[in-house]
Amino acid sequence: MLGELSIPNTVNTPSIRKTPNAQSIQTASGIQTASGIQAAPNTQIVQATPGVRNIRTPVRPSAVVRLTKLLGGGRGRRKAVVSAALAVGLFAGGAGAALAAGWHTIPRLKSSGALFSSGTYRFNPKGTEHGGFEFKGKLKDADSGDGHNVYVEVRVEGYDWNRFYGKQKKTVSLHKVVYDAAALYTSDATVRVCRDRGTLHPDNCATAPHYKR
Repeated sequence: MLGELSIPNTVNTPSIRKTPNAQSIQTASGIQTASGIQAAPNTQIVQATPGVRNIRTPVRPSAVVRLTKLLGGGRGRRKAVVSAALAVGLFAGGAGAALAAGWHTIPRLKSSGALFSSGTYRFNPKGTEHGGFEFKGKLKDADSGDGHNVYVEVRVEGYDWNRFYGKQKKTVSLHKVVYDAAALYTSDATVRVCRDRGTLHPDNCATAPHYKR
């Protein structure tokens, strides 16, 4: 049987008289009555069973709020991954451009008795090596018993062939620059390897593709 109760540590709390439908609720902070108690902040007023009010229920973040935070975090991680991928892509693109401005391969050139291998070339920029066509590789006398020497020739626009001899019965390394003295830089060049058969017979040559800057 319920009687008159007072809440400890409460200032000016009115007395509670016995009513037919009054009920008390046991919580973690003590005994509270069904009427006359003001809900504290973060407390929801829930209508439960008849005659019971002011049930203290902790407020929890809604499922929508939690889902929004989760998706937001996912977007942040995705943005970081995309940014990293873009940075890698930009770096790779810069490296590709540097390679394109560097050395390129000259195919293996072989004619009867003459061989030019491991060949590479590049077009120098204006102000470097006269902006000329620079090449290097190995020139070999591939028929040491024929009594003839071998050579590599390079021609740039507007000029005749520039000849670079090897040595009979040997392999030599060549590293040369051919340029147009009247221009700021060379725009195209052609390379070939030949066997020198003297003045009585035509030389036999193998020509590389025509190169353009």
